[in-house]
Amino acid sequence: MSTVAKRYASALMDVARESGSLDPVGKDLQDLEALLSSSDEFKTFVAHQLLTPEEQQACMDKIFGKAAFPLTQNLFKLLIARERLNLLPELVRIGLELWQEENGILPVSVLSAAPLAAAQEKALIEKLSQRTGKQIVLNSSVDESLIGGFRLHIGDQVEDHSLAAKLETFKRNVINA
Repeated sequence: MSTVAKRYASALMDVARESGSLDPVGKDLQDLEALLSSSDEFKTFVAHQLLTPEEQQACMDKIFGKAAFPLTQNLFKLLIARERLNLLPELVRIGLELWQEENGILPVSVLSAAPLAAAQEKALIEKLSQRTGKQIVLNSSVDESLIGGFRLHIGDQVEDHSLAAKLETFKRNVINA
């Protein structure tokens, strides 16, 4: 993790909090994350060090125009002026984490052997929300190699409730017995 990107993200969130602009800045960060994950061209542009600051600013103006909140536009200008636009992907990731923490939102990824039914997702969200005291945003995906059950990724913690993990534990116990 870049210390510089963390400082920019923290400063952005501090200014957003002080000016009462947390939600618009959070929305911009979500939009930027979506753009960075879906557009290889935008990722290349952000990482490209050969463009002049004027060219970079012109591109950012074309891409975002007035769609971005003024505080976010000022961040773009600051990064460009200091030749640090390449920090944007990491800054966005850290800023989103800070925004989610500020708003009591906890992103959770669940990897299951089969797609979860809506009722299962709802029950999982409720249980995790009660356990953590936070609003859960669930991202579900399927991995058939789990055989059965699921694996949760909550922040930097992993809870493995899969049949594959239980079989592996059983195998180790039998070998070591």
